[in-house]
Amino acid sequence: MIDREKLKEEIRNAFGDVEFPRHCGIRAAELIDGWVDDKELLANETKARDFCGHWWDVPEEHISGQSLGFNYLDAEGVEFYLPAFMVLAINKPTYKNLYTLAYELVPTEEIEPDDKGLFKYYCQKYSKITGLKRDVTIKFMQYLVVALRECTPDIPGWDGREVEKALSHEFWRASS
Repeated sequence: MIDREKLKEEIRNAFGDVEFPRHCGIRAAELIDGWVDDKELLANETKARDFCGHWWDVPEEHISGQSLGFNYLDAEGVEFYLPAFMVLAINKPTYKNLYTLAYELVPTEEIEPDDKGLFKYYCQKYSKITGLKRDVTIKFMQYLVVALRECTPDIPGWDGREVEKALSHEFWRASS
């Protein structure tokens, strides 16, 4: 059994003072889904609407259920928001908080095996999750398997099996 308080402490230690991605926060990342790619517009949206501070202070309403925004974050955005999402999922293990990470942490080739471009994008997104960050993310994924089973025992597919499968994927298999 995973000690949730210890896991949160490990997340805090591993991600430390990761800087806020001023070029594109999670609210601005949602615009990318609408085909917005103007870097200045995204930076302005980030400045106007995104919480700018430490990742551990990101308000719950900025991230809970925000899988669309997380999907469009770049490596700097993932490095900043991932620990906030993980701690929220530990503190409030609801389906929407768990599912966002279950979906986002599973390498896309597990979902769409013929799309190598998506896997390349996935690798770029998680390129800053190395060393201790990677190790604690793997521990979190192990927690996520259990939490999903407890939260969603009757939902086929997303009851932890996909995350469990992802843990054996080459991307997550080897620890730092």
